[in-house]
Amino acid sequence: MTQMTDPHSMALTQDSPPNTETSAPDTEEARRSGGPRKLWVLVPALVFVIAVGGGAGWFFLRDDGGVAAKRAPATTASIRALASLAATVGHPVYWAGPRDGYRYELTRTADGRIYIRYLPADVAVGTSAPNYLTVGTYPVKDALATVSAIGAKPGASLLKLAGGAVAAIDPDHPLSTYIAYPGSGYEIEVYDPSPGQSRQVVTSGAVVAAGTDRLSVTPIKPTAASIADLRALAAPSAYPVYWAGPRAGATYELSRLSDGRVYVRYVPKGVEVGAHEALPTVGTYPVQNAFAAVQAIAQRPGATQVTLSNGGIAVTDPAHPTSVYIAYPHGKVEVEVFNPSSTRASQFVRADLIVPVA
Repeated sequence: MTQMTDPHSMALTQDSPPNTETSAPDTEEARRSGGPRKLWVLVPALVFVIAVGGGAGWFFLRDDGGVAAKRAPATTASIRALASLAATVGHPVYWAGPRDGYRYELTRTADGRIYIRYLPADVAVGTSAPNYLTVGTYPVKDALATVSAIGAKPGASLLKLAGGAVAAIDPDHPLSTYIAYPGSGYEIEVYDPSPGQSRQVVTSGAVVAAGTDRLSVTPIKPTAASIADLRALAAPSAYPVYWAGPRAGATYELSRLSDGRVYVRYVPKGVEVGAHEALPTVGTYPVQNAFAAVQAIAQRPGATQVTLSNGGIAVTDPAHPTSVYIAYPHGKVEVEVFNPSSTRASQFVRADLIVPVA
């Protein structure tokens, strides 16, 4: 599931001396998810994210096994810095959009969790009080299944959002609302100390990847598309839309978000469009300096890189073996190819089957 841009350093300013470590009680969701892991947005890729206990908020997380999770200093981040953060970490980072009268506190843990907290101007960065709106992005295996399971608990509620996403409210943690997208390796938690407010923030469409042009995601239901439909979508776009070519017997499921992300999923006979299943998917994500972003993924331990035609590169991150990430020099998009079989995903890429819809 993003998106990713040129990894350059963020303009952050530290307002107060932070701690270098933080710990918290194990949460139910952390125990359920089995620890931290990782991916990019909205492609059925089995990746990962740890959920935080709702009432506790961002400040009291603990990674699996009861070991305190090291975190970077809490800092104040500009809107521009938050927008460029995805390039640094290689995946989308979510927030609730700009808000007048607030500054944005950024905190990151060593296991990949990222928190954006909305602090009034008179509140010190790094305060231990969790009583402020916070949006967390967590690497979690099968995030959609994890959030769906939360919503299936007795007394819980499950909401359907744009692009096949779901949001869940856990009665054990009523101050938080949890979000996941199909195929995403990231779970989003929206925490607010006022009862019912986190749900309102989520249903308003305010929670989006930092750096997107819109503050809301237009609800576009996944639909069955013909090849002509895909070509019609790609024609007026400012960037190409990729797929794996025609496939006999498959239905082409088209999903779009108003921030520009496009997903073409190959649905076999007998499976309904919109089904929450891990199926071959090609995602196209608008990303500034996408080539540099994919190069950054290639620098991760154990990652492999393949050179493609036209100077493109394809990278496999061992943390997400079922996805391959593609970008071309000077390109405006990153492409993610997901297949439940990691071997098949790589085969499609190496055979140059991932091409723009023409």
